[in-house]
Amino acid sequence: MKRDDPKYFEINTDELNKLDNIIKEDYSNINGIVMIKNGYKIYEFFLLF
Repeated sequence: MKRDDPKYFEINTDELNKLDNIIKEDYSNINGIVMIKNGYKIYEFFLLF
């Protein structure tokens, strides 16, 4: 899997950081998220227990 900076795809990294907090606080049933755009992994978040 290719990987690139979210800013390259005009994705606001501040919003991704907010998403991290929302997942932790409001969605305890989600263990992780991976975002792929145009074949590039631009974001991943996993909760470690």
